[in-house]
Amino acid sequence: MPKGEGLPANIFEVLKTSKYFGRYDSACLSELAKFCQVESYPSAHILLDEGAQNHDIFMIVSGSAQVLSNEEQIIFLDRPGDLLGEVSVISDGPTAARVEVKDPITLIRFNEPQVRLEGSPSLGDLLDKVFLDILTEKLRRTTNKAQRYEGAKKALLKSKRELADTELSLNTQRDILDAVLRSMSEGAVVLEPNQGIFQVNEGFLKMLGQPSVPADLTEWPRVLGLYLSDQTTHIPANRLPMLTALRGELVANMEIFVKNPGLPEGRWLLATSRLLETSGEDGLSGSVVMFHDYTQKKNEEAALILAKQEAEEQARLKTNFLSMITHELGTPLNVVIGMSDLLLSAGLGADEISQTRAIKNAGEGLLTMVRNLLEYNQLETGHALLNLQPTNLSQFLEGISGLGQQLAGIEGLSFEPDFANDLGAVNTDRKRLTLVLMNLIHNSVKFSKAGTLTLGCKKEAYGFLFSLRDQGVGIEDSGKHNLFKPFEQVEKGLNRKYQGIGLGLILCKRVIELMGGKIWIESTAGVGTEVFFTLPLKHAIDPNANRQKAQAALAMGVGFAKAYPMNILVAEDSKANALLISKVLGKMGYQNELAINGLEALERVRAGGIDLVLMDIQMPVMDGLESTEKIMGLSATPPSIVALTANSEDQVRKRCQDLGMKACLTKPLRVDQLAEAIINLAPPVKS
Repeated sequence: MPKGEGLPANIFEVLKTSKYFGRYDSACLSELAKFCQVESYPSAHILLDEGAQNHDIFMIVSGSAQVLSNEEQIIFLDRPGDLLGEVSVISDGPTAARVEVKDPITLIRFNEPQVRLEGSPSLGDLLDKVFLDILTEKLRRTTNKAQRYEGAKKALLKSKRELADTELSLNTQRDILDAVLRSMSEGAVVLEPNQGIFQVNEGFLKMLGQPSVPADLTEWPRVLGLYLSDQTTHIPANRLPMLTALRGELVANMEIFVKNPGLPEGRWLLATSRLLETSGEDGLSGSVVMFHDYTQKKNEEAALILAKQEAEEQARLKTNFLSMITHELGTPLNVVIGMSDLLLSAGLGADEISQTRAIKNAGEGLLTMVRNLLEYNQLETGHALLNLQPTNLSQFLEGISGLGQQLAGIEGLSFEPDFANDLGAVNTDRKRLTLVLMNLIHNSVKFSKAGTLTLGCKKEAYGFLFSLRDQGVGIEDSGKHNLFKPFEQVEKGLNRKYQGIGLGLILCKRVIELMGGKIWIESTAGVGTEVFFTLPLKHAIDPNANRQKAQAALAMGVGFAKAYPMNILVAEDSKANALLISKVLGKMGYQNELAINGLEALERVRAGGIDLVLMDIQMPVMDGLESTEKIMGLSATPPSIVALTANSEDQVRKRCQDLGMKACLTKPLRVDQLAEAIINLAPPVKS
């Protein structure tokens, strides 16, 4: 088609001034502008011929055009923004009249099928809304003409010729409206204020699976099977979108479920209404209710919800599986590590000590790997909860440094602490801070052949800055982008030098972020690596000296029980674990009793004379949680209960606290932790 000069430079601005498009989203209009062309035509040029197929919509920029039927002008259009060709596009049928240029005209043109095919879903929605506005306006115009016709006829103010012309124009408009309604795939119900249903199109009947509808709107829910979104309750008659519209109220995206003998599987409809206003005294002349079939979208939403539920169930099963694995592996590892500790304090020879320490280190390494997997799963599923405790930070870091010196010494490395001894007390999650620091130390030891590891910590304005520096192999620039990705390692393949499962750093990152901090790494290949992380730790009251006393528990021997006398019941179904705990308590001077399940523990406590119960969580007959709950209900002063569990999940710890347990000790049982719990719970010795 020809193109003229002096055309608008910005199609978007023209669309923005249109009464049909201007009130919609600018982003959609910008996208629509990309599909538009600007064209100019001379007078008498035929834009659309009667009976022709048309898929283009024209918008007047300047000039004028006329719509002719039987060579008589029925519509004259000369306002910028007026549309041409829209009726044949909406009805997807041949043009009902000829459109001819009156005065030289400049137009914007776009192809509706192309816009829907190549444009975004939002652009298709915009066209649907504009088409609904056009249909509503044409209904309003038809009604206005009918009212003017009736008024003119009654008043006999018009000549017979004028009345005939008006009636002809009105019939033409109604024919166009009928053609539009018949061709629409969307459902449409046209209503008049006094007469009720004016017209129901075939698209709506197909949606209902019915050949017709009752004349009485109040019968629709029962006869047609119209339900609320619960799919079981018929829509109350007064909530039908048609009756709502007749009251002059708008309906916006009302969900309706349709199920009847013609639609046994059911169908979801979305109802929206437009009110028809006239220029007469009455103001309101009716309304149109549009129905959109969105069954596919509703089914997709249901499928997404089901998929989400299945994913959550899989996550729950995975968490339960990891918890079970942790318990099942933790039980024998508890014995391996605990017995190794007892052997190391039994006066073995140098070779035996070396071999026993190797057994213990291997067991602790395996247990760390299992716990890392469980911790990672908790963080991934959002189930991780912080367990903040007052902690003397300098003493805590001294303990970490002691472990770091042992690990570094095995590989011939040095380990130096670089922090002040007066960092003060803070509230922190000791278990998770230990996990972070030990993972970082293990990494530094693994990737260092010689040199010194330095653990630093200093107070900053935002909290504390931690650092760990090594003189190891460092990291090439090409490998740095994978450092904080799960299960990724700098080296890959069967011939890699360094072992591991690739969880250490990502686990540290997630834990640090959970605690409100951030982590980063500076590294140079062949020189070394330094890891930094920040934590916004708040100061707390310094914990008492019981921890230092607990560390000397085995050295005190039977004197410990004399200093902290208690009658202790061990509830543990594993014979190996029960033996280990009994031996540890024996070295501390206690003669404990044993229950092999929660029910036995309950009956023994009921008999009286028990001060402390060391309660395993997973046991047959009655588990430790149920047993604890029943023990707490026996009297106002039940014995103290301390949980013993290989499951380190936060939910388990919280459940123990909620039941009133005084502490939750994680297997493998450490002597100093058990001793500290006893010191905190033992009654004062009478002098």
